[in-house]
Order: sequence, then structure tokens, then C-alpha cells
Amino acid sequence: EAVMADASWFSHGVIDKLATLRNPTRSGRPSAGIENLTIRERDMLTRICQGATDQEIGAELKLSPNTVRNHVSALYRKLGVNRRSAVVVWAQERGIGPNTRHLR
Repeated sequence: EAVMADASWFSHGVIDKLATLRNPTRSGRPSAGIENLTIRERDMLTRICQGATDQEIGAELKLSPNTVRNHVSALYRKLGVNRRSAVVVWAQERGIGPNTRHLR
């Protein structure tokens, strides 16, 4: 859990392996709950999985830093997580990876 507290230091390969170790039977399953996310929350999910920072997400989507933080917070609430690494693990458990372009 301490290692997963800040996924920004780890490669996507390491995060993939940790997600598999935490719950190997769910890997590759279709997402249950992705349909409950708004389009913006899906945008945040995709970009977080790609390793983008809030600043990079804001620049790409032409959103203010506060707006990005609000969307990320809403995503955290809906997923029941409290950090980026947990978002990545949640996505990996549902077959969503860093190469996912858009989840629309």
C-alpha cells in the first residue's frame, strides 16, 4: 500500500504487475461501473492511466487547474478511491490500460 500511494514514480509495467498481484482473477474483465462515469470523468480516467498530471490534462483539454481537480475528485468518489495509483489499479482490474485512447 505504501508503494501504491504515489504511482507517478513507477512505470506502467510495474503498476500493471501490482494490479495483477492484488487481484489476478479480475484482470481483463470488462468494466462494471464505467457506464456510470461522465464523459469528463472518463477523460480523466484515460489520461490518469496514461500518466498525465493535472497540469497536462488541463492543457490538453483546455481546462483550468481547479476544473481538472473537480473532475478528478468526482472520479475518485465514484470509484471509491483516494489517490491516482488506486485509479490506475481500478482501471487495470477492468482491462483499461495506458494505451486506451478514449472511453466514450
